[in-house]
Parts: sequence; structure tokens; C-alpha cells
Amino acid sequence: MGAIPGRGFTLIEMLVVMLIMGLLVSVTVLSTGLFSRADSAASDSALAVAENLSRLFQHASQQALAKNEVLGWSVVETQDRQSMRWWRWSSAAGLQPGMQPAPTWVPLDDNLMAAIDMPDNVQLHAGTDTRSASVVPPSSNARPINSPSVVFFPGREYSIFEIVVRDADSGQSLARVWPERDGQINWSAM
Repeated sequence: MGAIPGRGFTLIEMLVVMLIMGLLVSVTVLSTGLFSRADSAASDSALAVAENLSRLFQHASQQALAKNEVLGWSVVETQDRQSMRWWRWSSAAGLQPGMQPAPTWVPLDDNLMAAIDMPDNVQLHAGTDTRSASVVPPSSNARPINSPSVVFFPGREYSIFEIVVRDADSGQSLARVWPERDGQINWSAM
């Protein structure tokens, strides 16, 4: 009784071939990005927004210290779009002759800290410790805001906050920005 020629493959040979095919398919899929995240555009935008926001917050902290002013930041929603808006605490805002100053937040129209429109595919959500005064709405078509979401004080201090950048369609959290105890503003993907 000898071996019968042309009878087929052994189980070991078939498993080895299937393993090699699986490795080739996985390498091909990963290298071509065939199954990449469908929301990669939103994810890329969210990471860019988080990185820029951390830099802007670092700059605001330095500006508050250099100019000895209290600065604020908030998200303003006009119609279906979000914008980032900067504020300055002013004790002389709306001062009329013969009247006492009424401290309030006024829009900051500095070139470096002007209002910035958000990309359509991401939204900002601010979680904060709000203990600041009321904000003057930036324009008649904007929703009123109670206070800035983040406040920067001259002594390199700021309100406690966490800004979450989310996908506008799914609501999935994609990135976040938060302060460290050493004064640095950090960001990361989620």
C-alpha cells in the first residue's frame, strides 16, 4: 500500500497557505487605507483645531500677563455655524458721562485674537468652572452668552476648563484641550 498520487493537500499545507493569504490581505488593506476611518476628514480637522486652540490659549495666557488684562474665550453660535470669540474684561465699557462704570465683557478685536470660524465638520464643547460675569452678545444674530467659557487672568492663572472637539455629524469626541498645573495647555486625540 503506497501513497496514492494526486490525492490533495494535507491540513498543515492548507493552514500555511491560508495564513500567508491572510497576512497579504491585511498588509494590503492597511497600506491602501481601504478600511480607514470614514470620519478621517473630521478627525484631521479636530486634531488641527485642538492643536491651534492650545496654542491660542497659551498666547492668551501670555497676553493677559503682558497687558495686565483679564481675557475670556467662548464659543459663539450664529445660525448653524460656530465661531471662537475673544473677550476683554472692561470696567469702562458702555460708560456714559456722569454714570458709574459698569464692568462687563467686551469683544476683543485684536488681529491676533480675532473671532475665528470653525470648520463645518467639527464642534466645540466647553466644560468649565464658570465663575465670571455676564457677556455682552457679540451681535444681534448671535445667541446670548452668560460668560466666557475660559478666563485668563494676569497672574498666569485661568479658569479650570476642558474643551472637547467633536464630529459635527456623529457627536463622537475626537480631541480635547485642557490645562496642566504647570501652566501649559495640552491637547490630545481621543
